[in-house]
Amino acid sequence: FFFVENKIILEIKAQEFINPSHKAQLLTYLKMTDCKLGMLINFNEETFKAGVTRIVKVCKTKTKIDEVNSLRLKYKEFNKFSLR
Repeated sequence: FFFVENKIILEIKAQEFINPSHKAQLLTYLKMTDCKLGMLINFNEETFKAGVTRIVKVCKTKTKIDEVNSLRLKYKEFNKFSLR
């Protein structure tokens, strides 16, 4: 794999088809680095465009914050009824 300006990871292949394991490999590289964008390029395609797969690492921080806020609301509701 290659780093492009420490922002994008390029994974170059020349396979008949791209397996899910190839995408998982690139996603693992994204998780191990601070990069958020990966490009899986397969040169064994009829056109260049057909051989390019773009993978974006999704940040789950917002989901965790939403879960914490939800738990806080439940806790407040529970305390409101238990104090009476």
